[in-house]
Amino acid sequence: MLAYASAQGKPIYAGRFAPTFVPDWLPQPDHWGTVPLVTTLAALDPALDPSLNPNYPDPPEYAAWGHFGKKVGTWNGLCHSDYKIIDPLSGGHADWAGNDNHELDLLTNTPGWLRLNPPSGWDGTVITNDGQEATGLYSDGRPRPPHSYNAPVYIPGVGPALGVQGKTAHSGQHGTNNFIQFNHAGNMIQFGPAATGIGTSIGQGCCYDPTRNAIWSRGSGTGRIGRTNLADLTFTTAGPLNTGAAYNSLTYIPGHDVIAWISPYAANKLMVFDPVTNALTEPQVNGSWIGIPVNGQQNPEWVQGRLCMWDNSTDTTLINTLTPTGDPRTDPWQIAQLPVAAGNSVVPTVRDENGTYGRFGWLSRLGIFYLINDINTVYTFRPSWSS
Repeated sequence: MLAYASAQGKPIYAGRFAPTFVPDWLPQPDHWGTVPLVTTLAALDPALDPSLNPNYPDPPEYAAWGHFGKKVGTWNGLCHSDYKIIDPLSGGHADWAGNDNHELDLLTNTPGWLRLNPPSGWDGTVITNDGQEATGLYSDGRPRPPHSYNAPVYIPGVGPALGVQGKTAHSGQHGTNNFIQFNHAGNMIQFGPAATGIGTSIGQGCCYDPTRNAIWSRGSGTGRIGRTNLADLTFTTAGPLNTGAAYNSLTYIPGHDVIAWISPYAANKLMVFDPVTNALTEPQVNGSWIGIPVNGQQNPEWVQGRLCMWDNSTDTTLINTLTPTGDPRTDPWQIAQLPVAAGNSVVPTVRDENGTYGRFGWLSRLGIFYLINDINTVYTFRPSWSS
């Protein structure tokens, strides 16, 4: 993309990745930055809000819900549109039972997290620890939060969804494999069908397939890849029966019409699924990963003809890439890293011990990657080819 100076000295952008609006806080090319949040996600803890905590400033009666910060830190992911980061539903087990959902609009100079809906039971009208985990719902008809892993996906023009609900609060012993769809206001508009035959509802990976208007999903353990058709809400399984990983990530690759599946159970940590033939292949992977556990605890993004991913316990400024050298089904893939400027001064914190999942992603409208490791900070990285 090209940038020219205006009379005022500000850049004028043109090209495929040119954002329609350029926030003042965007980092320089090949630099990391932090978003200047006017409202952090931490500030939206309902216990801190007098309108949602009848006992404020004392702890609320629903303190047994767990710790709000674990919406991010405990096996939970996010999804995104081309300029918004979205928390459709996350928590799970005894970590967080609130089904509050949130979004962050970054197409502004003053970004801040917004709560879309308060959690069920904040006023005592719903008992969340009611032993009804197997229904997937609270008594008010709203869904119970699970550990979301890589299940959150964004359906363009429609809104966020969970490809699979999974184990839910409070006990985590039950829950459903149901698909859940939300609108942009954070309201649930679809519940079901169940994804059966994809393994367990733990460590699930999901992705949206625009070619078929479908969501693909895979859980841990023995099973197949599943497909939820959004037009008629039917579910089928496809491909061979195999042993899946404890954690999975699925990424649809346009142009090639295949799905990349990162899994530690694969010999080269990568499998490629062809939705047309239902074939599952394991192409050769060349090169060395830097700073990243090779598993499905991150959700790769397909950007500029390569998978980009971050899940680093060391070398936290580096984004790993995985690029097919030909046919992604059969030809080798090459590992590399995106360059980081020598003068970069912002260094992200290390990965959460439970994984990054969809808390790393690509915002195409702004030409930046985002990374979220906790409820206080949002990191961004701006590659040189988007500036």
